Amino acid sequence: MRAHRNHRARHRASPVSVVGGWRLAVGGWRLAVGGWLPGLRRSGFDPAYSSLFTLHSSLLSELQTSPFWQSDLTGQFDGLIFDCDGTLSDSMPLHYIAWRDTMAARGIKFPEDRFYSMGGMPTEKIIAILCDEQNKSVDVDETSHAKEQAFEDLMDRLEPLSVVVDVAKSHRGKLAMAVASGGIRRIIDRQLAQMGITEWFDAIVTSEDTELHKPEPDAFLLAAKLLDVEPTRCLVFEDSPLGFAAAEAAGMRWVDVRPFT
Repeated sequence: MRAHRNHRARHRASPVSVVGGWRLAVGGWRLAVGGWLPGLRRSGFDPAYSSLFTLHSSLLSELQTSPFWQSDLTGQFDGLIFDCDGTLSDSMPLHYIAWRDTMAARGIKFPEDRFYSMGGMPTEKIIAILCDEQNKSVDVDETSHAKEQAFEDLMDRLEPLSVVVDVAKSHRGKLAMAVASGGIRRIIDRQLAQMGITEWFDAIVTSEDTELHKPEPDAFLLAAKLLDVEPTRCLVFEDSPLGFAAAEAAGMRWVDVRPFT
């Protein structure tokens, strides 16, 4: 499924300084970890940074073994919070296939780039937005169920994103850890179980658990509350602009995992 990854909007990195985070420089490319770049407000998310950096494929393996991914985060943070789809699991290409086919069967177009721009948004909200934009009318509950069923039919092809899963593995039992996802609990629980990592996490927050969803901070704030950790002591691992914005709004530092996936 890695052939599907050419969807990522990419930009050449310019020199950056990171406040309270890490800077990794390899072959002239820099990755910012921590979420603060020049021009990026600490509160509020600037869409111009929706895709932070690009990395040549030749550098990927070197960065995957870089000091950050091998570092011990204990003492720097008290809690780690992970998104699931596209962060712990390599599920986004499978989700897109399920979305594309489900919506096409109902006469609704869903371009791949638009799909990725809506990462982290609940299924029902995506359906409502697409219908409104294309002047279509569908049964939202039925369509949502059909999409989730289509994804479940593809789940035997699901693989973990090992570089992120390894971070969770190395901090299991050392730091409080949670999953905070915009997906539905049945699907998230099955993904975690299929990857064999459910027991690593002290809390799992899904779309059913909060009234407001990413880019609102509610899911991350609830995860921090369940972990009994101050939000400012949490580090978030995310793959979507909505997730970055939610972490910012929660007062948490965050890592954009997309260059590694």
